[in-house]
Amino acid sequence: MVDLSEPIETYKVTLKEKFNTEAENYWKELVKEAGTKLPENELTCKEYYDLKKKEAENQKQLDRTKGLKNFFKTVGIIALIVGAILLIYGISESKTGFIVAGAILPVVGIIVIILAVKLPKQKIKMLEEKVAKLREESSEKLKLAYQQMKTLNSLYDWNIPAKIFNRLKTVIEMDQYFDVEKFQFLQDRYGLADQFGETTSTLCVQSGSVLGNPFLIVKTLDQYWYTKRYENSIVIHWTTTEHTKNGTRTVHHSQTLTAYVDKPAAGYNRNTTLIYGNEAAPNLSFSRGPSGIDGMNEKQIEKMIAKETKGFEKKARKALTDNNPNTNYVQFGNNEFESLFGGENRDNEVEFRLLFTPLAQNNLIKLIKSKDGFGDDWYFQKAKKLNYIQSAHSQSFDYYANPEYFVDFDSQKAHERFINYNNTFFKSFYFDLAPLMSIPLYQQMKTKEYIYKRKFQGNVTYYEDEMMANSFGGNAFAHEMSQTENILKTELNKTVGGTDEVVVSAHGFFLQEHVDYFEKWGGDGRMHTIPVTWYEYIPVCKQTNMAIMPKKSSRQLFNEAIQSDEFKTKMAFASAGAYLYQRGIFAAILLNT
Repeated sequence: MVDLSEPIETYKVTLKEKFNTEAENYWKELVKEAGTKLPENELTCKEYYDLKKKEAENQKQLDRTKGLKNFFKTVGIIALIVGAILLIYGISESKTGFIVAGAILPVVGIIVIILAVKLPKQKIKMLEEKVAKLREESSEKLKLAYQQMKTLNSLYDWNIPAKIFNRLKTVIEMDQYFDVEKFQFLQDRYGLADQFGETTSTLCVQSGSVLGNPFLIVKTLDQYWYTKRYENSIVIHWTTTEHTKNGTRTVHHSQTLTAYVDKPAAGYNRNTTLIYGNEAAPNLSFSRGPSGIDGMNEKQIEKMIAKETKGFEKKARKALTDNNPNTNYVQFGNNEFESLFGGENRDNEVEFRLLFTPLAQNNLIKLIKSKDGFGDDWYFQKAKKLNYIQSAHSQSFDYYANPEYFVDFDSQKAHERFINYNNTFFKSFYFDLAPLMSIPLYQQMKTKEYIYKRKFQGNVTYYEDEMMANSFGGNAFAHEMSQTENILKTELNKTVGGTDEVVVSAHGFFLQEHVDYFEKWGGDGRMHTIPVTWYEYIPVCKQTNMAIMPKKSSRQLFNEAIQSDEFKTKMAFASAGAYLYQRGIFAAILLNT
């Protein structure tokens, strides 16, 4: 079992390279299982790229030839027109020079046009045929390359990063999907809410555990309200007369008149959060944000710590003399840790010190200062038994691990993308979990066997319901009048055996156009009307039934199954093609709902 008591050192010395090795091994196993002959594919791809290069070169030559042809045709036509003008002018004005030039230029123009039309014609035809042939040959090579990669492309499945991660044999384990037992465990023991609010929908969820202590990586779509400013401007013009020493002059004036109106509008954010349940320090709550030291040198960091320390001392003195019972701040004693980590809003001093032992402090200081991860870009909130980590790097990374991302005709590019994605997945996830793993007590609290005392209503969690619904795409459930993104919420309708029927409610907004008119005085001494268009966000909702069930299968078997007549017959209850399989869960949008 890999020791994670010092997470930064373990990542640098052991896990980074070990994960890369396991990712390479997994790739080789997929290639072997698929029977893909990599040298043959590499040769095919080389031939394909060579053909595309030649096609591009000939296409460039063809375009250049056509361009020259059109250029000389244009020159010839201009010579004809100019010659005609000169000839007419020369005759009318009896000027011999113009007459001669007017007679010669049209002849030159006709010769240039004839040469432009005839001479490159054969060359253009030859180049067009060559480009077409090269395009056809490259297309055939591309088809062959895809055929060579077909089996390997079909073997990519959901949760590949999780499967590779589990090979590291650490105290951390990832699940295939977020099952109802773990959901109930998080609810009963750690206080996780039943569902997110009505303005939040799950886009992606990955669950796992640390010595039995459960965690979730959840990406959500969150709808919020903000004030949007709509404005419009008009430009007015007027003239005035000024007296000068020479008489009068007219002066032209212009002025821009602007009006605006502020109205509520719906906005949407995507947020990724790591949620971790642990019973260590169960009564403690606090929060911290990035220290802001990224980009600082040691001298600048020391200066910041000194300044922060003065603030802690002042706060501690105030707490001693303050009669407010809610003021219980006690200076921690490690100024570097408290300055860089924070957590001054802690509400249980004893448990805070129990959690952040000298080793935990040292680990977290190293993590905050480390250049091996993403810097100090993370927020940490502890609310009793639940811990929340949000980082800037996770907001920009997609944990969805869609197998289609790895599909390619070129084995070398596919291999590079496969290794890069999985390594990035591991690094991003590891450095979200690192603040928690830096606390030894969190690795010492091994959960006892949990007995599920109550039966969960459905077979699949609300998180997975929403994730599968969102996987169909928002338009699959959206109200026909919705003009915004949609928050998809699910509610269990009924359970029949191992299948849940859930109602998917798609909440969006129709944008009703309005025009407000504002009166403003202009510099011309007149009142002007300025129209401002704004939009009212009117809620619209559509409900659709979806069937969902846990199912042991694979992406390959599912893709093969949907081609059969038997599958299509079984799916008679579902909308055409409206079914998905991901990560051990099957879902179908139901007809007549």
